[in-house]
Amino acid sequence: MPDPTVEQIRSFRLHAHHLDAEYDAAQAEELVGACGMQNSPPGAWEAALFNRAPACRLSDATRMLSQDKTLVQAWSLRGAPYVLPADESTTFLSPLVPSDDEPWAYTNGIGLALGALHLEFDELLAALEQVMARLDDRTIVSKATLDQTLASWMEPLLPTASREAWRAPSMYGSPDVQTIGGAAVSFLLRPCSFRGLVVFGERDGVSPTFTSYRNWTRRTCILALP
Repeated sequence: MPDPTVEQIRSFRLHAHHLDAEYDAAQAEELVGACGMQNSPPGAWEAALFNRAPACRLSDATRMLSQDKTLVQAWSLRGAPYVLPADESTTFLSPLVPSDDEPWAYTNGIGLALGALHLEFDELLAALEQVMARLDDRTIVSKATLDQTLASWMEPLLPTASREAWRAPSMYGSPDVQTIGGAAVSFLLRPCSFRGLVVFGERDGVSPTFTSYRNWTRRTCILALP
């Protein structure tokens, strides 16, 4: 069998990503589900959808994500925000949960915080998972506020010896607004997203909002904790 040509490879990729033709607006959910649509910078996913289905206007994209909620936005591939079909959430999130002793993806930078806190990764993740259900009845505006709110909820669950460091200024930048605890939470939010515990809500002006998967979709968490 002859090797595929460059043109054949290019054509295959364009077809797989639905960039080989103009598609109908009614196919929007199928188009999003082909590989998910990354939404960084904000608005990128709407542009990606428009490039595939020009008849799908911004108002249509907003309705599917924020009103019908047939789509959901969560941290996924590359640890980036992705817009996904709600019915296919497990396809884009659950495979990023490691098996056995594999490390969590996109969390390597947490080491400095763990060292300052004298705590283990799994210990902190378990504490965060315990408080995530509080998002079931609320929406939090801005990522910085989400980090610090979750950090405050976690603090009573931590060893007393670690709490002073938990409240200390972050070593990752913006120490005037971020604590070490808030920085640790920021790294741990990706694992929580992969387990279906946190998603993006509707934007509030220029700020993103966050809530639980259950609160946003009115569905049970897509992946039960072990």
